[in-house]
Amino acid sequence: MSTGSSVGTPSTRVLVVDDDLEVAEVLGRYLHLEGYQVDSCSDGAGALDHALKDPPDLVILDDVANRSDGCCFTVRLPIGGTT
Repeated sequence: MSTGSSVGTPSTRVLVVDDDLEVAEVLGRYLHLEGYQVDSCSDGAGALDHALKDPPDLVILDDVANRSDGCCFTVRLPIGGTT
């Protein structure tokens, strides 16, 4: 973590996907402190829906999130933010 100025810009959006809400919350707080806009989902299905409706710049994905695993999420997400 940087000790100087924030590295994220107001337009840099990160989607955190983790079924452990405490992990998602802590990670989200650290990212927010670094200047990122953070959204979170607790499962891959919800994350896919969120990412298709409002594509983030980066997805941090727990590969064992409930109801849909990381492989399914990455295969179904369009490259380049287009559907």
